[in-house]
Amino acid sequence: MGTDSIYNESHWVWFSPLLILLPPLLPLFWRYEVRITKEEVQFGYRYWLTSVTTKRSSIRKAEPIAHVNGLTGWGGWGIRTNLSGETGYIAKNGPAVRVTLLRRDDEISCEKVYVFNCEEPERVSRILNQV
Repeated sequence: MGTDSIYNESHWVWFSPLLILLPPLLPLFWRYEVRITKEEVQFGYRYWLTSVTTKRSSIRKAEPIAHVNGLTGWGGWGIRTNLSGETGYIAKNGPAVRVTLLRRDDEISCEKVYVFNCEEPERVSRILNQV
């Protein structure tokens, strides 16, 4: 992602101290980020294996969520899948965005839904819906 950021947030995750008990996981999950440029959106944890980067042109819609609860809604924090098949990048309880992507592989197209935490879900949704 280039330096032409439209939106950027980065913070430690609340469970970082617990990762000391599992040192191999520390570099994967210690920091959570959301970055939006003119061309792409990236959300998730610091390492490329634990984040999603996609073209903004693949976004079908983005919706703000006032509050997600990692434990009751997702069964915990981190990278999770709920019963609806959505993939969550849940770093904390609090505001989030639900983004629906249209994925096209050759002649097959399907939707993929992600939910990710961010501090300003209304603003992020507004930016992502301006494709």
